Amino acid sequence: MRQIHQFIVLLLCITAVGIFANWAQNDYGLRIISVSLFGACILFLLGALTTLRGHRFIQAIFLFLSLIPILQPIAEWMSLDDESINRVMTVAVFCSACLGLVLPLILLLLRFFGKLHLSVKNLVFYLYPAFFTAAIGFKLNHFGGANVLLVISGLMVPTMLFEAFGFWNEYRASQVPFVWPKILLCLMIALSWLAAVFKLMHWPGADILGVSGIVSVLVMFGFVVLALLKKGLSAEFFRLSWSLKTIGIVFMIITVHTMLRMRNLAPAFYTTEYPIALEELVSKSDNVSSEGRKNRKRADAFRDHYRSLTERYREIGK
Repeated sequence: MRQIHQFIVLLLCITAVGIFANWAQNDYGLRIISVSLFGACILFLLGALTTLRGHRFIQAIFLFLSLIPILQPIAEWMSLDDESINRVMTVAVFCSACLGLVLPLILLLLRFFGKLHLSVKNLVFYLYPAFFTAAIGFKLNHFGGANVLLVISGLMVPTMLFEAFGFWNEYRASQVPFVWPKILLCLMIALSWLAAVFKLMHWPGADILGVSGIVSVLVMFGFVVLALLKKGLSAEFFRLSWSLKTIGIVFMIITVHTMLRMRNLAPAFYTTEYPIALEELVSKSDNVSSEGRKNRKRADAFRDHYRSLTERYREIGK
């Protein structure tokens, strides 16, 4: 398990390198980000699979459901016709829903009635980060089904709230010291995760949640600094589960990047598929507000003109 953790951290660091390469407007930056995110997703799924050790039938179902969605990016990369891609996407979305919604619920019920002895919490701590990294990779590459993966990954929010509630009960039962940083870390992850889902889905209230997430991260950052400075708190921080520490640090970095983007101190993602202006229009479009609907129409017109322009350049080049 430790090797899986080390490889996940390594891939997340490679993702950061890809982001810097992307900021420098290198075409390979987006490829580095995509490959490292999909690699991290696979490793998260392997980590989830190891939590099911001793339950071979459940492992077989989990492996089958997690392998089918991989067909979606393969179909996109093979440039199949739209009808075939839609069929693959339908099957992939169905298997993703079964993997992220149905299977954990069934395992939770079996655990509740004493029919199964395994930690569902450990499973979802690997499962939903896998969905999140896959959704980001799908979003960056404009693959179908990204929104479904992103919404399913949002189930990490009640998971973190439940974890915070567990820490609170632990404190009430035995007055365990240094429990507040753990509770704040769980709440920070839950709020930041929810803000990320709302922002990427372009739902109303995303900006308010984003500001709340930034505030919570700043508060948590202060506690982390305090934990590293004080001997007792430092020991408690390093005794936290690997998932909590890694997810917390990743969301701190994401929040810092969001703050820089809000102040125009960090560039947007660079891609040669569509110009940056179009990417900005797409990010500010929705079907809720009047401005969002106008931006969606502008983005569609922009996309059509851009495609016709590139096709004309290809013809001239021939």
